[in-house]
Amino acid sequence: MKTDANKLIALYKKMLDIAAKEQKEIAENNLDKIERCYSLKIDIIREIDEINNGESLIYSSEKNDELALLIKQIIVINKANAEALSKKRNEIMSELSTVQKRKTAFRAYETCA
Repeated sequence: MKTDANKLIALYKKMLDIAAKEQKEIAENNLDKIERCYSLKIDIIREIDEINNGESLIYSSEKNDELALLIKQIIVINKANAEALSKKRNEIMSELSTVQKRKTAFRAYETCA
């Protein structure tokens, strides 16, 4: 059980590093790198699932303060990343709407001219 906890801690540390990298990539609008971060996180989740047999993860996180803290940190960063991505999406959609309105107005102007 201790070995599983150590493996989980190592995997969650990787996940935390990736979440921090993802945060940086979101700030810099590097969409391809954000996608890569998600891919890496999925790979880590698969590894965690392989280790997590039944109640292993629950038991480990309850008995191991470091693991519990890592999980909480990841949740906080992932929530911030999700909010930042949502904000970026809204900005993009707003810009797209503005472009579409201008395009429509230009077409109307050309029709009248």
